[in-house]
Amino acid sequence: MNCQFGNSYTSIQCEDDLTIYFDEYMGYLFVAIGNESSAHMKRYINTCVTIIRYLCGPDVYQLKAKEEKSKLASRLIDSWIHLNSNDQAVFVEAVEQLVVNADLSSATIKALRESVDKLAPQIECNKIHALVLIQNRFLSLYSSQNAKELSSADILFSILLCQSTNLNQSDIQKTSNQITSHQILLAGPDRYPKCLPHVVHIIPLSESVSLLYLLEIGNPAVAASLYENFCHLHTMQLVQIQRDKETLRPAFENLDLATRRLNDSLKKNKNTAIENSHKQLMKKWEVIRKKYQEYLKNTSDEALLRAETLALGFLENLKELLGLTAVDGSVLKYSSKYMKEAAKIVKEKLSVFEEFLKAKSIKNFSLGSYPFEQ
Repeated sequence: MNCQFGNSYTSIQCEDDLTIYFDEYMGYLFVAIGNESSAHMKRYINTCVTIIRYLCGPDVYQLKAKEEKSKLASRLIDSWIHLNSNDQAVFVEAVEQLVVNADLSSATIKALRESVDKLAPQIECNKIHALVLIQNRFLSLYSSQNAKELSSADILFSILLCQSTNLNQSDIQKTSNQITSHQILLAGPDRYPKCLPHVVHIIPLSESVSLLYLLEIGNPAVAASLYENFCHLHTMQLVQIQRDKETLRPAFENLDLATRRLNDSLKKNKNTAIENSHKQLMKKWEVIRKKYQEYLKNTSDEALLRAETLALGFLENLKELLGLTAVDGSVLKYSSKYMKEAAKIVKEKLSVFEEFLKAKSIKNFSLGSYPFEQ
């Protein structure tokens, strides 16, 4: 239905009120089966896709290739199910912000600023967000001047990360030496593609308080153009099945433009592995581009078939470049060494408010209206 007519099914109703729901992302079909309400199932499957986008970006195959990612995805989905049933803020897809007095608000921002100012030169990163959560509630956020704005979806995902690692649960006793770290791809503000590479460190400050540092890594221009290439290549793979030149032409032009942008963004890169992968990608694209142009000019099925075959190798190069530019294990390992000292600043500044924060983690009356954007 989707390939031939551009009209895919979103659900199938079965006997005994059982319904099968579908969603698609980067060529992968997501299926959810249940007898809950239609609205709930749609939110569930949309949330699953969103979580995977945060963990894998446009390369969904990582769920199969990397077991730790698939396990984390499962924990995050389980966390969402729990919070959706027990937390009103998550249920209405909003970020619940604690209402505190001016003294606590000022002290928190000052502590976060001091910790970020100390951390930035140590880890050679000037794009940092520092976030304090009380249980599953948002207390305060400080972002360095060069850091791109966090979206409400980014904050909600951060809450899910904390929940999934059990850092905010009541059975944790003053475990400030425990740090949980992940590499993720944030959504960022609306004007950016949903593929901004970050390292996140989660540090429990007390039984109910968690501190998160989000470090922007890589090149945002490379990340943006890579994401565009994945999207437009996926569109090409869908429309070329129809063998309709008028549909294929704009899809090809968009992919060609995205590839040129990626080429421009990678030209100044000095990393040998990235340079080699970049050269291979562009060599493959030159051949593919000529084959698509040949088809658009002469309607040569042989040329289109050759382009389709070569596109598989092109996709593998895109995945390789994504791994080289969006994933940096050295940054994750190196930066984690400095997290404890930075966190001490925040912990000491907030220690005088500890009992108050414990009480606020249980009872809070204000619900912020920050919509969760898929």
